[in-house]
Amino acid sequence: MIHYNNRNTPEDGRLFPPLSSECAAVLDSIFSSVNSALPINARFARRLPEDIAQLSRLLTFERAGLHDAYLSSDANLSAYCRYFLPWNVWRLCRLFSSTQAAKQIEMLLLNAPFYDTLKQPHNSQTHALKSNALQTRTPHSLFKPDSGSVPPLQEAATGGQAVLDILDIGSGPLTLPAAIWAAFPALRKKALAIYAVDKNKKALEAGVSIFKALGGGASMWNIKTQTARLEKQLRLPPARLVSVVNVFNELLIHIPQADTGALMEAARRFAALLIQRTAQEGAVFIVEPGVPRSAQFLSLLRRAFDERGWQPVLPCPCGASCAMPGGKPGAKWCHWTLDTKDAPEKLKQISAAAGLAKQNAMFSFLLFKEKSGASNSSALNVGASNSGASNSGASTKGASANGASNKGASKSGVSTKTDSAGSQKKVMTVRVISNPIKLKDGLFGRYGCSQAGLTLLCGGINKLKALGSGTLYTAYCQKTDGEARRDNKSGALIINL
Repeated sequence: MIHYNNRNTPEDGRLFPPLSSECAAVLDSIFSSVNSALPINARFARRLPEDIAQLSRLLTFERAGLHDAYLSSDANLSAYCRYFLPWNVWRLCRLFSSTQAAKQIEMLLLNAPFYDTLKQPHNSQTHALKSNALQTRTPHSLFKPDSGSVPPLQEAATGGQAVLDILDIGSGPLTLPAAIWAAFPALRKKALAIYAVDKNKKALEAGVSIFKALGGGASMWNIKTQTARLEKQLRLPPARLVSVVNVFNELLIHIPQADTGALMEAARRFAALLIQRTAQEGAVFIVEPGVPRSAQFLSLLRRAFDERGWQPVLPCPCGASCAMPGGKPGAKWCHWTLDTKDAPEKLKQISAAAGLAKQNAMFSFLLFKEKSGASNSSALNVGASNSGASNSGASTKGASANGASNKGASKSGVSTKTDSAGSQKKVMTVRVISNPIKLKDGLFGRYGCSQAGLTLLCGGINKLKALGSGTLYTAYCQKTDGEARRDNKSGALIINL
């Protein structure tokens, strides 16, 4: 049996910490920005809760009637920008508030080895570089919708290859640029080259106006827009960050969830397309609603990217196969649950008026980067077993010591880590996913994924609640006196807190 001892405080590995006060203030200003960009009279304001509720039904229960031009309607666009846009920006900002996520974004956009006009020391040599960088990077004219020209691009210090900073596919009303603007104050002073693409021209135009009102109009960002679908061949340089936010759930709506063959074919096609559009050492960022269908497609995308030598650097703690792929009735799916306590009060009021009050908000995401060197996913994919997995909210039998099955300590997914004293210790790193569930013998559990695949953390309710959705939990192995325990029903490796 493998015994573990928790060495984390709950804050150590949080993936979704609370927002900073500065970010929260920007989010609060979104509503005045939307009202400035898309003013509505009193009669339409009174109808707003009804319009929001109707659009929500269209995007959920009545998706069969969804069409590409649904945001061309003034009522739908107004409802989207006053409800869905703020919620989506808030979700992204919660993620970007994470140290783990922020490091990845800053590594791509803030600390990239490119001429930075704001940070170089002032001398004759760097002055020439600054002048050249300003000529190529300072936007001559922000926000030219559907312009045929490529925006002024940043050029690498070595090689001179032009790249975009961000290619945002399915940008809608510039959701991702707004979130990055709110979450990364340091990036507001960078001359970022951003290309926003969406199938709906009216949504892009609204996003440009909202972003200007939010403060982006005074920035050095150079944003160009183009009306196009994800599949369209774009004559653009590769991008450091390629983002696809809330696109696949609409794009693949007509493929049945049970048709895994067609979904896998689509995953391979889109993985190839997105990788082709990504600059060397760049990343692909994908966000989808936290529903089983979306999580299933993300797990297929994960496999398709892996086939091309790419791996998820977030949120997955290892290169093993997806522990919660969904796709079957009752199966667990990988998604994240955020409490809405720090959401803007105005947004919560609008949601309540529309009958859509939220205590929790869910989404799924992956951040991909190319693997360095040879693939090591097979070495990490040990002991993974999720056959017969039940819904994450269901009671799990056999999670106590008496009900555990033995699978073999050699396949436990344990790795070694050297501590500050130079001693090697066996560790298990788990990304916490599910909410707490009730087990036998007065214990509770939370499902997560680890080097061993599906994992079940067991313990008291207070300890488990303290971890929070998305926490990266590290347990150190105390001793090994037998074989690792696994839950009979789900096959999850059991770790007692």
